[in-house]
Amino acid sequence: MARDTVELGVGIDYGYRGWVPVAQLNQTFVLRNATSLLVPDVETRLLFGIRRDFLADRVAAELAAVQEIERGYTTALGRATLAVSDHLRLRLGYLMIAGTRRSLIGQYHDNDEAFVQLRYSY
Repeated sequence: MARDTVELGVGIDYGYRGWVPVAQLNQTFVLRNATSLLVPDVETRLLFGIRRDFLADRVAAELAAVQEIERGYTTALGRATLAVSDHLRLRLGYLMIAGTRRSLIGQYHDNDEAFVQLRYSY
């Protein structure tokens, strides 16, 4: 059976004294759905994030979270980035995943992770 989906969203961001907060609301509608999916027929997600650069844009701190309403999953990401040089970047962070196994993100709920990334670009 063919299914159609429609996704729409609205968001806002605004820079204020070096801080950049972001808020976004997205909805996904699955039309003509006769089977049970991890994405319900209507899914509403709220995203909140904030970012701040320090020390002439050499250090950045970010925090973002997504909350899904209908099935109740949450994911959040916090990270700090240090630009060691124009070519070398060091990033430390933590990814949190929470929710029921019957949700799109919650099926991975045992996969929280802390991470370190060293990136060289040329």
